[in-house]
Amino acid sequence: MIKRCSSCQEEKPLGEFHRRVAALDMRQRYCKQCAKQRFADWCRANPQKRYTANANWHKENAALSSARRANWAVENPARVNAHTAARKARLLRATPLWANQFFIEEIYDLAQRRTKLLGFEWEVDHVVPLRSKLVCGLHVEYNLRVLPAVLNSSKGNRHWPDMPITAEGGIGKTWYAAKEG
Repeated sequence: MIKRCSSCQEEKPLGEFHRRVAALDMRQRYCKQCAKQRFADWCRANPQKRYTANANWHKENAALSSARRANWAVENPARVNAHTAARKARLLRATPLWANQFFIEEIYDLAQRRTKLLGFEWEVDHVVPLRSKLVCGLHVEYNLRVLPAVLNSSKGNRHWPDMPITAEGGIGKTWYAAKEG
C-alpha cells in the first residue's frame, strides 16, 4: 500500500511511516525521514525542553515508568540479555589494567546506597561515554560519577565536558574544519 507524506508530499510505501495506533491506517502522517527532520528541528529550537519534559514526566510518574520498564524486561528477556552482554563486553574492552577496581566498586556501591537511602534510583555514569561518534572514554574511577537515573538516561552518550561544538550547535566534521581554519 502507498501513502502520501503530509510534509514532503511524496507517495511512499507504508513501511516508510512510523506506526500510530490512533490513526485509521495505523501509520503516522509524516514519513520517517520527515519525522526525523521535524524532531531534529524541534530539538534545535527547544534544547532544554526535550530533556526537562522527559525528566519531569519520569519524576511525576515514577511508579508507572518503573512498572513499564519491568514489564518490558519480562516480555523481552532475549533483548535484555543481549544488551547486558554487549555492555559487559564494552566495559571489559574499556577497562585498562591500571584501573583501580576497588574504587570502581565503591562508586557502584555508592549508587546502590543512595538509591536505598533517598528512595529513587541512582546510576553510575561515565562522564566521557564509552561509545560515541567522536570519543570513547575508559571504564576507570576518574571517568565515573553517581547521578540520578533520570538525569543519566536523558544525557545519553551525547554530552560530556569539553565536548566540541560546531557553529550550528552540533558536533561532527564541521567542528574539525572550523578548528583548523
